[in-house]
Amino acid sequence: SKGQVFVIEETDSEIVNKCVEVGIVTDSGTVEKWWAFQGSGDGHIELCGTEKGNNPNDKPTTNPEQRKKQKVFFTTAIPGISKVNLYDPVHKEEAPNIFWYELVHFDGTHFRCPENEWKTQNGIKLAKYLQKFRNHYNRSLSINSGFRDVRTNRRVGGASKSKHVSFQAVDFNISGVHPYDVRGWLVSSEFKNNGIASATCFTHFDHGRGYPARWSYGF
Repeated sequence: SKGQVFVIEETDSEIVNKCVEVGIVTDSGTVEKWWAFQGSGDGHIELCGTEKGNNPNDKPTTNPEQRKKQKVFFTTAIPGISKVNLYDPVHKEEAPNIFWYELVHFDGTHFRCPENEWKTQNGIKLAKYLQKFRNHYNRSLSINSGFRDVRTNRRVGGASKSKHVSFQAVDFNISGVHPYDVRGWLVSSEFKNNGIASATCFTHFDHGRGYPARWSYGF
C-alpha cells in the first residue's frame, strides 16, 4: 500500500537501467517480481556500503558505578582535551549519562584513543545524540561498539570507511526495547537524516553523512 517501506537486505541482481530486481513473497507463498529504482536524487532506493557480517566482538561495558566501587580511575589526555577521567561524562550538561569509558572501551588498563581533535569532537557530538535517545526512552543505554581504531575495525570485519573509525558511529541497546523498534523510532524522528540500521542484538547510528542511509544486518 502507499507509504509502505521495504528493506532490501540483499540481492544478487545487477543494476539494469538504474533498477534492481527484487522478489516479494506474497501471503500465498508465491514470489512476485518487483523493480526498485535507484535513480539519482529522485530514486526510491539508495545503494550504499554496508558492514557485511558486522557483529562486533565488543561486549557492552560495565556500569561506571561498579568501576568506581573497585576504586579504578584512569585520567589521560585525549586530543583536543588536556585531561579527562575516563569515568567522567563525555559532556556534563548535554551528555551526563554517557561516559568516556563506554565510547572508547576502557577495560581498566587499555582504551582506544582517537588520533586527533576532529575525531574527539565527533565523539562528543555522538554522545549528545545518545543522551537524547536515552532521554526519549527514559531507560538505561548500553554501548556495544563506539570508537574503533583501524586495527580493531579490521579485526571485527568493519567496512574500510566505517564511521566507527572516525568516531561518528555507535552500536547500542536500549534496555527492554528491541533494536528493530529503536530503529523504527529513529527513522521517523528528528534524527532520520543520518545512518540508521539494526540487527538482532544492537541498533546502529552514525552522523556526519549529510543524508539518510538505511540498511539491516538481518534479524
